Amino acid sequence: MKKAHRVGVLAVGLGIGAGAGATAGVASAEPFSPPDPAAGATADISSAAAAEAADAAFRGMNPFGFDLAISIDGVNIIEGGSAYATSDSDDFAIAIGAGISASATGGIFDSAFADGVDSSATAGGIAGDNFDSATADGAQSSAIAGDNGTGVSSSYDTAAIFDGPNAFAQAYAGNADTALIFDGANAFATAYQGNMDFAGVFDGADSTANAGVGNMDLAAVVGDLLDANATNGSNFVDILP
Repeated sequence: MKKAHRVGVLAVGLGIGAGAGATAGVASAEPFSPPDPAAGATADISSAAAAEAADAAFRGMNPFGFDLAISIDGVNIIEGGSAYATSDSDDFAIAIGAGISASATGGIFDSAFADGVDSSATAGGIAGDNFDSATADGAQSSAIAGDNGTGVSSSYDTAAIFDGPNAFAQAYAGNADTALIFDGANAFATAYQGNMDFAGVFDGADSTANAGVGNMDLAAVVGDLLDANATNGSNFVDILP
């Protein structure tokens, strides 16, 4: 009887041992593998590429579906249709409409806004042209504030056209000069080569106002076919009619 008991215990022991051996065999067939660093790096690169593509798509988008361009701090945020805008650091430019261009470059805090078919607005131009502002609101109108190609740094100049088709306003080669056209088709206003000069055309088709080559000059017209000039001296005033 004792012999039979020992045989039974031995059989049970062998069965347990065989089971353990089989389990160990299964475990050894599937060893633990640590994460692959290269796979994580590849995922990071893919994510970065996707983010860059999304950023580029955002900067070049045109959510409004028409001619529109916006450039801020040297970055073209929106580029759509035939509108064009460019800027430097700390400047901004906006162009709305077909064939329109807006440029704010050179200095700091220059701004350009153009709205009207084939119109243009140019602010700044060279280093030292700071806080210049150009606004052109009218088809085929042009506003220039800054050095205007003279190479003379100019700050705080303003050239603005409001409702002036085929109008031209420029304030340049001086500081704090202002050229303004309000409701003036084919009008011209120029304030230049001086400080704090003002040239304005108000409700005046085919009219002209020029102030400058001196300081604190004032030339203004109200009405059509008029020509005011306050130039070549300081504190000159010419207001028509």
